[in-house]
Amino acid sequence: MTSSPVALLCCLTIPVLTLFAYVYWAKMTRRTLPHWRNALGLVAMLVVSSEWLLHTLAWAFYSLGIEMRALDTLKTVLDFGIYFTPLGMVASVFLRGFPRLLIIATWLLMAVFVGHFYIA
Repeated sequence: MTSSPVALLCCLTIPVLTLFAYVYWAKMTRRTLPHWRNALGLVAMLVVSSEWLLHTLAWAFYSLGIEMRALDTLKTVLDFGIYFTPLGMVASVFLRGFPRLLIIATWLLMAVFVGHFYIA
C-alpha cells in the first residue's frame, strides 16, 4: 500500500462528495423521481460508501501494522469489488441532476484511490 497525498486526498474527498450527493438528493430530487430510481440511487450511494470503508480500513490496518485476516476473509467472502461495484456504478446513472454528477465523480475518485494500492 502507499501513503501518497493523492490517495489521502481521494480518501477524504469520497465521503464528502457522497454526503453532498445524499443531502442534495434528499432535499431536491427525491420527490421528483419514481420509487425505483430513488432505490437505485440509494444503492449507488451505499455501495460506494461501503467500498470506500473497506479500502480505508485496509489502508489504516496496514499502516498500523495490524493483522488483517478478518478483513481479508470478509473481502473474500463478499467479493465486494467484483459483484457490487458494477451494480453501484450502473445504479448511479438512475439518479438525476447534480447528485448523479457527484456520485459519478465519487466513482472516478474511488478508481484513483483503489488504483494507488495496486501500483505500488
